[in-house]
Amino acid sequence: MKTWEYIVRRLLLLIPVLLGVTVITFVVSHVIPADPAMAFAGGPKAQPETIARIRAELHLDKPLIIQYFYYLNDLIHFNLGKSYLENRPVTECISQYFPATFELTIFAMLITVPLGIVGGIISAIKRDKPIDHVTRFIAIVGYSLP
Repeated sequence: MKTWEYIVRRLLLLIPVLLGVTVITFVVSHVIPADPAMAFAGGPKAQPETIARIRAELHLDKPLIIQYFYYLNDLIHFNLGKSYLENRPVTECISQYFPATFELTIFAMLITVPLGIVGGIISAIKRDKPIDHVTRFIAIVGYSLP
């Protein structure tokens, strides 16, 4: 099999995987017992008109399959909704915090990649020796940490 055929096949397999992930996240977010419109409106004491308006804004008044297509459309257009905690679009929150996250990621990789290469070389040279087991253990612990 040629490399480009492999790449095309993998990209085509990505489509059902992404659809599966979106279906799972959509279903999980809709099986929670709370009513999101009532929660966003301020709880049980909220006005029925306010709850109805929020339900319409969030498309909660539509059938579930229609809600899913709204969800997909919003994801494709990177409309992630409004952060009710910060009272602004989620994309603004992400763009504000992304530079710091990216910086932390780069600095962490500058430390872990060289250490991983050195550990891999040591494990390859001293295969099945105690130092190999130690470096493997450190790698597994490091991999399991967030």
